[in-house]
Amino acid sequence: MGHVQHDPDGDKRAISVEQTLQSHHKVMHEKSHGHSHGGAESFGAPLPLDPHVIDLESCPEGSQGVHPADGTPKHCRPWSCSKDLKRQYQLQQRARYEVHTFNDTRWDQLLDAFRLMYKQPDDVLIDNSTNLFDHAGRPSTAAFTDLHSRSHMHHGSDTFFPFHRRMMLDVETQLQMLSGDCTLTLPYWNWAEETYQFDSSVMWTPERLGSLKPGCVEDGVANDWKYIRGHDTEKTCLVRGTTKKDAEWSPSAYNGYLPSWSHLQTMLSEMGYGELRKNSENWHNAFHCMVHGDMCSLLAPRDPVFYFHHSMIDRYWYYWQQRHPEEQAGCGNCSAGLHSFGGVVAEEYVGTIQKNENSPTGECVPQPASDPSVCLTYVPETFHVAAAEKVATVSHRGAHVGPDGKITSDFDPVKEAQKNVFIACAPMSGTERELLSIFLK
Repeated sequence: MGHVQHDPDGDKRAISVEQTLQSHHKVMHEKSHGHSHGGAESFGAPLPLDPHVIDLESCPEGSQGVHPADGTPKHCRPWSCSKDLKRQYQLQQRARYEVHTFNDTRWDQLLDAFRLMYKQPDDVLIDNSTNLFDHAGRPSTAAFTDLHSRSHMHHGSDTFFPFHRRMMLDVETQLQMLSGDCTLTLPYWNWAEETYQFDSSVMWTPERLGSLKPGCVEDGVANDWKYIRGHDTEKTCLVRGTTKKDAEWSPSAYNGYLPSWSHLQTMLSEMGYGELRKNSENWHNAFHCMVHGDMCSLLAPRDPVFYFHHSMIDRYWYYWQQRHPEEQAGCGNCSAGLHSFGGVVAEEYVGTIQKNENSPTGECVPQPASDPSVCLTYVPETFHVAAAEKVATVSHRGAHVGPDGKITSDFDPVKEAQKNVFIACAPMSGTERELLSIFLK
């Protein structure tokens, strides 16, 4: 039985924990898909919270609520009050959806949060803290780029997956703080569903991530984003593609380069962790350098494409964990510490998928493993891009995708990137060249 509370107007409302959780899941799904009675126009504002419920000093028996989006260990967690008037916190449910299932209103809210993240002060750097929100200020895209570039040792390493999972959770926390919306999650872009239409995806439109044309990004969410490069004193533009006259770069040349989703699913079901990690980094690196520009380096978090790409990387690791229940809690050298996160061991961001009735999918993986505050899940894809599963063999410029999903090619975007190290709007600094060489090794 829910506790009867009084609002400022004297109305009585009985609210239960179950109702709050169901309401959050309903709002999250409707915001993402436009399934509410009013369609896409019926939402946009954060889920309202009773000001009395979120009063951190009061806890009348039977009351419940949701902790505000503040970056603390209680961030966005549902709570209820026990008989001893102490709050009992449940895990925050984070369900990530595929980008193509978002409606325009939800996209606008997400991209507005990204713009706010970009605009945060550049001097708020992420220190070696287990909770990056312990210090004053809110990290910007520049701060997350700094963290990523300082953590290069997690590329080409067994800690590749857990490091990026932790990083994406922190980015997601930041987006929720900036939007004030605990239901806002970082969607994943299943580029494997669009491997044959990579260059023509709706993701490259002005309403989404902006075009793939070479040079400065001049439309989309990152329109006119600028960063300091190396020891320069003035900012220069975010870059995609290449403007070097002698460089061969054409997004359409990469159509069919990456494995299709059906092939990827087959391979994920058959691979052990070590093989999964090595192959995943190959696909991961190839995508980065298919976009080229800033994305083709450890400075990639400057570009918002990075976050949707890495949500996908984590999505198919989650898929692998689902299909390897006896191996899912392992990641090779899981005892290694995660640089820039206070040395917390990697296994904290591996975990075991568990049944959870509060999750939209009925299951989720608690994070961090030993003292979880969130439970992460991925809602499976509900669409198939037209012609994405044409034929198993596609040839272009020597590239060949075989029936097993493996790629052979005389043209390799990663090798091409190594030959054409560049920054279109300013010379690449020595540090940036070093980071690129580490990323592409």
